[in-house]
Amino acid sequence: MNKQVRPSRLKALAASLRDILGETWRQGTGKASLILMVILIVIATYAAVVMPPNFRDAVWDNIEVQGENPSLVPPEWTKHIGVPYAPHAVVMLSELTDKLDLDNQIYEFNYTTTYNLEHEVLPQGIIAKGYELLVVAVGNYTIGPRCRILISRPDGITGLYADTSVTLTVSPELAWSRSSTIVKLSESENIKPDLLYKMVIKYANESGLLILKNKVYYIEFNTANGTFLEPIGNVASMLVEDFALKPSKYIFGEISNINASYEFIRGQWSLQRVTTSMKPLVGSYNITISCRYTALPPAILSRIQSLKPFNSIKLIVKGSVYGFMGTDASGRDLALGLLYGFPLAIAIGFFVAGLTSLIGLIAGVVSGYYGGIVDEVIQRIVDIMGNIPLLPILIIIAMALMVTYAEAPLIVLMGILIVLIAFGWGALAIIVRAMTLSIKEEPYIEAARALGASDKRIIFKHIIPQVIPYIVANLVFSVPGAILTEAGLSVLGIRHGYPTWGAILSEAYRYMRVAMEALWWVLPPGILISITSLTFVLLGMALEKVVEPRLRTA
Repeated sequence: MNKQVRPSRLKALAASLRDILGETWRQGTGKASLILMVILIVIATYAAVVMPPNFRDAVWDNIEVQGENPSLVPPEWTKHIGVPYAPHAVVMLSELTDKLDLDNQIYEFNYTTTYNLEHEVLPQGIIAKGYELLVVAVGNYTIGPRCRILISRPDGITGLYADTSVTLTVSPELAWSRSSTIVKLSESENIKPDLLYKMVIKYANESGLLILKNKVYYIEFNTANGTFLEPIGNVASMLVEDFALKPSKYIFGEISNINASYEFIRGQWSLQRVTTSMKPLVGSYNITISCRYTALPPAILSRIQSLKPFNSIKLIVKGSVYGFMGTDASGRDLALGLLYGFPLAIAIGFFVAGLTSLIGLIAGVVSGYYGGIVDEVIQRIVDIMGNIPLLPILIIIAMALMVTYAEAPLIVLMGILIVLIAFGWGALAIIVRAMTLSIKEEPYIEAARALGASDKRIIFKHIIPQVIPYIVANLVFSVPGAILTEAGLSVLGIRHGYPTWGAILSEAYRYMRVAMEALWWVLPPGILISITSLTFVLLGMALEKVVEPRLRTA
């Protein structure tokens, strides 16, 4: 008998769901909401599948990953609407040319690539990283290569940009070994001002300000305090700090003007400050990474020929556009953060709304059906919870969790959601109680009691089915409320650590001055929150007519 009843109930449930979906689809608001809902679910599912479980630590908050991206740049597609740009280039260099000089015990490997700058926009910098370095052990010491980055500019200047000697400790027993350590070839301490000196000389020469005197090159400055001759070396040395801080403007730019300021100190004029005006230099740049092994015995040098100093080198020129949605002030790829936010938003919304609706349903039905002391206790709990201000309590609890569990974002997020659930079921319980009081006085409830039906059967067979449509509509309306609350808390500074849409908006709020001009940072998360909320609001409006048939003729 049970085996026959269960399929019939499942068929009845399936038929009921079909009727609800059919009625929802027949309405304009329902059709729009269902289409949007499918899109949201598909994107959320895709994100949940493709995103790594440790996305927050491995990608979003990973300083190494952020450092490889340009910071605060618009999406790459903006170049197709006429926005001038410097392309973002990531090249894995594995092909090389080599040169052996046995007489001088030198083996040199060169990795070369080209970067084309078509618009007068400066890239943000150059990064070079070597992977799987070849280290040679000779006796009791190890020898690694000396690596240099050389840049040949379109104006004919070729100079050294970075220079570093790579030595890593390996076991002397291992004559050959490859290190898993990533070697950073373009760190600030490795940057050399060779290009800068050559650019200053070129500017002075083309401007007619280069003067050769006593075998020393000088640059002539005409200032308010008079005319001065300053050695080229002095001028360039005063620009070294600026070159180290902003190398890309010198690498990809040319000097249009040099200004010097002098002060009269101790009876003579002394150079105090040098500033430059730069403009982007359009053209093709050849970038060569040269790795050289020296002071190795000929037998070892000849063996290196079949190997490489690095299995590969990643060369990154940080452009002025990046990805599908651009980057934030830290260099995070906003497209990844926004995509990761889809499953989080839907999970937060349904988790809070679902548990709130379930608790409100149970409390309301139990309170209305049993009455007496049970009703009194539940209603007083509802009164207490309803009179406690939610926001201050939520902020206090969330801040305490943030301090205590700073390295456990899941605990912080769950704490916030639990507080929202604890304070969110009361209003629904009151409404369900009123509906239950009305339903339990119906004649068919008295008839069921007279036939010996238990309280459990009456509640699940006669009361809850009549309340469920309202519960579903309430659940749908509650989802956007939960999403908006989480976003609002993030903007207020209550951060759990996950890159939700609200967290992205919160980060933009921290950088308000620059973010107001970076619309690609501010608008997308706000639009996605609005679209998600609109989806559930439209679905709720359609379900209202399913719950109350009299509204269908309106």
